[in-house]
Amino acid sequence: MQGTKPENIPEFTQRDIENVVQHARVILKISSDEKAIELKENPNPRLGIIAVIGPTTAFGQYFEEALLAEVGIGASRPYHRASGLLTNEGYANKRRKWFSLSSYQYQLVAPIIFKKIEAMAYKKVASRRTGLFSNNRFLIPTYWHRWSRRYKKLIRRNSFIPTMTGARFAVSLRDEFFVQDIFWAEFNLNRQLKHYLTGIVNFIDLRLNWYNYRYKGKKAFSKLEGAIDVEKSLKRPFLTRHRHLQVEIVRRLKEEKRSSYWPHLAEMIDWNGRDFEERTLASLACSHADLSDPRSRLQGIQLQVTTGLEKNKDHIVFEVSPRKE
Repeated sequence: MQGTKPENIPEFTQRDIENVVQHARVILKISSDEKAIELKENPNPRLGIIAVIGPTTAFGQYFEEALLAEVGIGASRPYHRASGLLTNEGYANKRRKWFSLSSYQYQLVAPIIFKKIEAMAYKKVASRRTGLFSNNRFLIPTYWHRWSRRYKKLIRRNSFIPTMTGARFAVSLRDEFFVQDIFWAEFNLNRQLKHYLTGIVNFIDLRLNWYNYRYKGKKAFSKLEGAIDVEKSLKRPFLTRHRHLQVEIVRRLKEEKRSSYWPHLAEMIDWNGRDFEERTLASLACSHADLSDPRSRLQGIQLQVTTGLEKNKDHIVFEVSPRKE
């Protein structure tokens, strides 16, 4: 609010409310007694956002209504000027991030919002040509390998696996409750991602275990055939694009597999071995005394962060995949 006079705060707050009420795709309004939530959808929105309006106290005064949070839909970003929605009236202006949800308010609206964005993802995927959960799901080529203890060699092949894409959403880094829940959901609820990461962890553990009784330290670790195979796994394009997942693999080898080789792997991906921010944020989702278990808010949602903290942006982007059940 740099440059804004205190006496102008109520006026600008009201402008932002009028902006989202008129133009946002979805509006959630928390009643003044915080016991009811009204949900409204605009048939012709100019802002691709889910907006939350409700009471709050800030700047030493009480506001019966203020813009407390936004979730961007698709290419839209929270609090940003509308992009690609030009009308005769011009772009919808950006909104001010002056207020935030209390933990109690977040507990009220979060289950509704996550359920709503999952329904949006379902509708978007269902409209695609391949159809939702049809026999012709999207197939992507995947490099597959495993270490054979019986034959003491690496078995490789190219394979195809079915995968389902979804719809993308964005939240501001300043809406911390959302950010914490989203990273928690990615680490703990995404079944496909958990299977993928577990497979790599188990492969690396088995591949390096072979050296436990053979590696005498006479040859640089990076020159070992097993280390070369491991580096290829750790530096797959998907993992280099999502560094926090790359670090998560080494963390699990360190803490769950008790691998004696984890310092070499940490050096391989330039990780200092300390807690990384995404994992710390995820742990905070369970640490609030006045918030329930994240599962009650997230309800099994399947999501993955696609633009994370390392991109020097004021928001993160995540993709929600519809569930079959």
